Amino acid sequence: MRELPLFPTHTTCVSRVPIFQGLTSSEQDRVASLAHPQKVAKGEYAFMSGERLSQLMVVHRGRVKVTQTLPSGVERVVRILESGDFLGEYAFLTGARLHNSAVALEDSAMCVFSHEDLGELLKQHPSISARFMAALSHRLASAERQLAVVGASVPERLADYLLSLPTTNADDAGGGAGVTVQLPLPKKDIAALLQTSPESLSRQLRSFEERGVIAAHNAVVHLLDIDALIDIAGDLS
Repeated sequence: MRELPLFPTHTTCVSRVPIFQGLTSSEQDRVASLAHPQKVAKGEYAFMSGERLSQLMVVHRGRVKVTQTLPSGVERVVRILESGDFLGEYAFLTGARLHNSAVALEDSAMCVFSHEDLGELLKQHPSISARFMAALSHRLASAERQLAVVGASVPERLADYLLSLPTTNADDAGGGAGVTVQLPLPKKDIAALLQTSPESLSRQLRSFEERGVIAAHNAVVHLLDIDALIDIAGDLS
């Protein structure tokens, strides 16, 4: 990873991260002074499974894919991180070797905190500790939801995923009735996230189109029948 010039205080990743938002401006400046800016180019690994890195990384800008390689050799997408999200917390909190890998989906900038510096901050500011635990609890809830999704069918998983994406009015995007979503990842990564094959994902998208539930144009998907998607998703929605 290559170092970037220091981020200007008013755009520092500290102000974007929920666990630091309870601090005053001067306290955020103090936190920012402890961050080590680093750049991760598209396709470059921020870290790899098995490494021993006792530090917390915060995404300042860009997107980072966190993956886990199964014993079979298949890569499973664990989550996608964007501005304000953090990673490396498991190794930071336990001192254990990393069990996931993280690769940049686009040129990204990170703020890195050492174990010693962040540990001291947690002692000085209990509000950070509380927000940190809340963020980890939210991540645990998301992981439990992923486990529930594993037992669902591919149509159920895909419908639930499409319903979870941020939407815009389809009229604004030239899609007519309904709402529009933008697929945030290549289809192969979405397939990995949904724990299916790219071929199965493509077949299911075509099936939804043939049924008039969606209309897909590359990465833009018009959700034409929300009620039908909710019915397909079933208990997942």
